[in-house]
Amino acid sequence: MFRYIGIIWNAEAVDASSRANRFGVRLRARGDWRPIMTDAGLQLLITGAEPRANGAYPLSDGRGVILGKLFRRSELEGTATKSVSLTSNESDLITRSAGQALIQNYWGRYVGVFRLGASGVSILRDPSGALPCFVLRHEGVWIVFSWIEDVLNLLVEVPLPSIDWTCVAGLMQMGMLAGRETALQGVTQVLPGELVHLRDEEQSHRMLWSAGDLARTPVTENVESASSALRQTVIGCVRSWSTCYDGVLLRLSGGVDSCILLNCFERDFNVTCLNYHSPGSNSDEREYARIAAARAQRALLEVERDSTFRLERVTAAARMPTPVNYVARMGSSRADADIAAKLGVRALFHGGGGDQAFFELSRWWPAADYLRAHPFGAGLWAEAMNMPRVLPTCRYGVFFATLSATFSIRPPASAWSFFLRHCSAGKLSCLFIKRNDFFILRSTRCLTFRLES
Repeated sequence: MFRYIGIIWNAEAVDASSRANRFGVRLRARGDWRPIMTDAGLQLLITGAEPRANGAYPLSDGRGVILGKLFRRSELEGTATKSVSLTSNESDLITRSAGQALIQNYWGRYVGVFRLGASGVSILRDPSGALPCFVLRHEGVWIVFSWIEDVLNLLVEVPLPSIDWTCVAGLMQMGMLAGRETALQGVTQVLPGELVHLRDEEQSHRMLWSAGDLARTPVTENVESASSALRQTVIGCVRSWSTCYDGVLLRLSGGVDSCILLNCFERDFNVTCLNYHSPGSNSDEREYARIAAARAQRALLEVERDSTFRLERVTAAARMPTPVNYVARMGSSRADADIAAKLGVRALFHGGGGDQAFFELSRWWPAADYLRAHPFGAGLWAEAMNMPRVLPTCRYGVFFATLSATFSIRPPASAWSFFLRHCSAGKLSCLFIKRNDFFILRSTRCLTFRLES
């Protein structure tokens, strides 16, 4: 696994310099950690690099380095992009733009470390957030890392962080932590698309990329153009990532997402499909996986899920500042690794994220995006009326939800009786009241409104 640790400090502070140098010496003594950038106030080391899949892209004049994997956006036209080697002009443009050119001209899985000013160090995480990036401070030294186990096991002077139970409560309620705070006190994360500048004891934050900005300025609203762009982008992404490996294992359920993915690979690329099944019609989709694999002329492995899996194994999971939902992968992650090792492949592809790319989610967000781009345009009502086809609510509920999401509208208290009369229709499952927030839960969907007191 590709991992990194960055050590940042004020080179004029004697104690911090001594401590940072000890950290660096301890990491280099391991042998498997390779320094890729070392100067006054900064040491950056990596491990687990693979020539085609992960590595380091130094910038000219020693101004910084980009960790991970880069592809050029200009080459993303439905074909695999070439490997990137940054020129001096490209490096200069990245630093002069304070990282903005990196986001505009490249994509992939990366974290950039730059010297953008007279002092301090800047960290940029790519918009996908695929490469973790956490920050903590210990006695005058900033530590930037991707895997907290490395910090705890190798930098033994760093104490074990305390659990932030407020964040744990939020994690249990919402299913994930989306902000800078993590479930460990003193450990924060750099957000996707965010530039963080570390200097002495100060942190400054600036967002260079936002999904909201893209929604406000859509490239096209023409269905044919959007469909073509989506197709070319997905094919280009799949084929670009596939060039990092000699072959891959594809988790093929037989559903829409994994089937689309299956047909994006080059014909002569080595792909082995893997389908998990359990007894019962609701857990056995081999029929669909077989059809998809046969049509694509790919080998298909059918594996029965391990019914003897014990939940105690979760206690052996790695420690993480932002725990992930591991339940769905408990019974298959070990099998994935074992099968990949037997086949001699080093990558697993799957259709995760396909709902966001290909499926019309049960949300009113498309109508809200339209309203932001065209305030009260002629097509707003038609866009809002499309939502009840996939939402378990009435058209008026969607319309008010769109207004609320777009303009933070607080409907009057009378709206409460309106929703009870028009939206519930006797099917209201639960009502949760917390302060002034009323959550209307109908089936598995949730409409949220803050009513005026």
